[in-house]
Order: sequence, then C-alpha cells, then structure tokens
Amino acid sequence: MASTIQPHEIRNRYRERIKRLSKYTITPWPGLESLWKFIENGYSCHFSAGSLRKMVEEGAPCNIPPDISIVSIPGEGDLSSKFSITDLQNPHDLVGRLPSLVDNSQSSQLIIIENICSDTLTLLGGYYDIDPQFFAQYTNVLSWYQMREKVPERLTSLPSTRNAEDFLLLRHVSTRELFEEDDASIRARSVIWPDMKNTRLGDSAGRLKPISGPEDTFPPIAFTRQCFSVWCKKKTNSNGWIAIMLLDRPFQLRRKYGVLGPSEYRNPNLRPNGDDEFDGDAIRQSFKKAFCSSLKQRCSRDETYISTCAANTFLALYEGYRIIASEWVVVDEYVKRELANIERHLENKEPTFQELEQHLKELYRIRRRCNKDHELVVEAASQCEKRGQALWPSSKTTLQGNAGDVTFAERHAHDLEEDFKFILANMSITISRIEKDISLLMALVAISEGRQSLRENRGISFLTLVATIFLPSEIVATVLGIQTQYGPGARSF
Repeated sequence: MASTIQPHEIRNRYRERIKRLSKYTITPWPGLESLWKFIENGYSCHFSAGSLRKMVEEGAPCNIPPDISIVSIPGEGDLSSKFSITDLQNPHDLVGRLPSLVDNSQSSQLIIIENICSDTLTLLGGYYDIDPQFFAQYTNVLSWYQMREKVPERLTSLPSTRNAEDFLLLRHVSTRELFEEDDASIRARSVIWPDMKNTRLGDSAGRLKPISGPEDTFPPIAFTRQCFSVWCKKKTNSNGWIAIMLLDRPFQLRRKYGVLGPSEYRNPNLRPNGDDEFDGDAIRQSFKKAFCSSLKQRCSRDETYISTCAANTFLALYEGYRIIASEWVVVDEYVKRELANIERHLENKEPTFQELEQHLKELYRIRRRCNKDHELVVEAASQCEKRGQALWPSSKTTLQGNAGDVTFAERHAHDLEEDFKFILANMSITISRIEKDISLLMALVAISEGRQSLRENRGISFLTLVATIFLPSEIVATVLGIQTQYGPGARSF
C-alpha cells in the first residue's frame, strides 16, 4: 500500500485483481464471480431473469450513497485522541480520512459502511490490501432455503482455512411488521423482495401471515435477512488496529406493496437514568444507528471498556452481537405465538381436512426456517466462543495487554456466550414443539382420513343393504316380464 498512489489507481488495480481471480483462475473461490458482477453492475441479487429485467427497466440499481461513519477509539496512554464517532456527509471524503496501517498512534479505528458501493469497495480493498473473499462472501446474495445456484457457489471454507482469515460474516434475521396496501399482490406470497432503488443487495424476506382468532387480528410479519461482516488488521507499528464493518440497509418494500415498521427487539442495555440522553428513535431506524448509539453510551460510562477495546477488536463488536441476540429473541417469540395460535385453533374447534392440511404445510415452512435460524445462531455462538478471528488483535496478544484487560474482555465475551446459549436453548424447545405439533397434525389427518373412509364404507353398506332387499323382486319381475318362448305360460318356461 503506497500513500502516493491516487485513489483511481487504487480502485483500478483492485478491480483488475478481482477480475483475474474470478475469470482466469483454475479453481475460483465462491462469490468472486458475483463480486465482479457487483463491481460492474452496482448491485447483487438472485432474482429471476424476468424480475431482474423489470427491475432494471424501473430505474434500479440503487443510487443512494453509502452511509459511512468512522469510530475512533483511543489507546492506553494516548492523550492526543479521544473516543469519537464521525459521520461522513460525503462518501468522497473517505479518501482523505482513511487511517493508515503504518500509523504509530495507539488508537484504533472502526470504519462502518452501510450500503457499500463498488467505488468504496475497491478503494478500501486496494488501500488496505484486503482479501477479496471478504467482499465476495458479503456481496454474494444466495437463497437461504433453495439451491438455485451452482453447488460450488455454496462451498464453505474449512476450519483450518477460517483460522487463517482476518474477516468474518454473521447473518441474522430482523422482524418487522408489514403494513400492506389494499391492492397489494404480495398477500399470497411467503417471500417478498426489496425495493432495489434503496439497496444494492437484493436479500429477500420471509412473510408470515399469523393465524388470527375471532377476537385477535395480527398484521403480517416480515422476517428480513441481514448481514454483518467485519475485517480487521493490526497496525504494524503499534497495538492499535483498523477494522471495516459492512452492514445492510434496512429492508424496504416498493411503495405500491406497503411499508415495514421498525425493528421490534428489546433494547439490550439497561434503562437510562433520568439525566441521561437517550435517542430511542435512532436505535429503531437501522442496525448501524443502533450500534453506534449503544457503543457511544457504553464508552461514555466505562473508561475501562474504551482502553480495552483499543487492543481487542472483538470487544469493540460487543454491542453489535447483543443487538443480534436481541433480534433472535423476537424471531423465536413470533414463532411461539404462531404455534400457540395453531394449537388453540385445534383445541377450540373441529378442524376440517383442508384446515389440517393448511396447518401442516405452515408448520413445515416454520420448521424449515427455524432449522436455518438455529444454524445461524450456532455460527454466532461459535464466533463468540472463539473471540472473533484468531488473527485479530486481542488483550492476550498485545504486548501491553495486562491481566485486568484480559479478565475484562473475557467477562464480556462470556456474557455473549451465555446470551447465545440462552437463545439456542429456547430455539431447541421451539423446534421440539414444532415436531410434536407436526406429529399431532399428522395423527389428526390420519384420523380425518379414517373418518372419511368410514363414512364412505357406511354409504357402500347402505347401498348393499338396499340391493339385498330389492334385488330379488327385481329378478322376479324381470323373469315374469319375459315375452319369448321362455316366458311365463310358454312351453319352455
């Protein structure tokens, strides 16, 4: 990395590097072809060809500039800097604000980017010489429940390979109420698509229409898919570090279909005191604003947290993992409510065969989603157990890391482990409950089929009885009605 190289030269070199890796290598890595298409087209999605053509005709891709913030964390003994979060009004200002890896200061910087564009991606990748796989796995939009892509696009790296990587990716689900328009055509869908004028990554969202009773009416729920990706590298001449966090924009529908409410998770922090500032609206707007607000609140109260974060990257992400854990709690509660409504419906009325079949299909869909959610939470818990990536700076690896810092960081990491263990335990109970409900429904379906067969058998028995009664008289009448030589009174009768 040479500071004298112009930004456009940095971008062009990184573009060429990605192009060669995606097209001219013998064994390309997953996502690099999608990354190259993202750089060329400015967006990434897994829409069908017809939907993609229609999207382009309507003015996509997104032209909204990236939302960029730089978090500065002062190191121990660094009196020249203080904790700050700087929002860049113009993404082009990033060129002059990028911290250097050869900086001698003890401070650390976290660059947070929401809705990254190709210019920002190639600038950061070339400036810090970042492994293209970091951007590839983030921009490679794949379906969670279907396999429309080639199998090599879904191949995960081996654990030994992951240990040598300086980045990670974490996927989670955010639940939001869906307020549909009266003429919306998405009412019959279980999957909804974003407005590509507001995002560059076309991750779909699951749609759940809750079962409502005579007294309760619930709006539809959108389970939006979000990604949280972080790269980090230690400064060469100090204990500080530089990290990049990539975040998705909040999911938005096209206006003609409706709007989504804000995220509904419970704030993981304690309630503020009477004289504390609290911007609740900022937390509800996006993951980026919620993370920055929570990080600022914690750093303003705890000097030890600031000094430890300067030498421990994973601890700086603590609030982000807590927000994700809180989101998973909401997902699990919505599933539990749906199960309770199905069970109540089965208890309070005699369901028809069609209703049983409908409930069974809905449970199959919920089970598929819950199994995937469980897999994602296991991945998050594994990251907490490993304290991020092995190559990331931590209090144990820095020369100035003392026992107090190590204990402080370990205590917070242990808290995150307990949070995700709690979520996994609840999800396991929910999945077990789903399996029991499916078994119950299959038994009820079998009973319903048995009742239907019994009714059919009774009808056949009645017809047999009628035939037994009337068949002899019909035979006699037929014989007596013969008019040939074999008829009654004839010679051959």
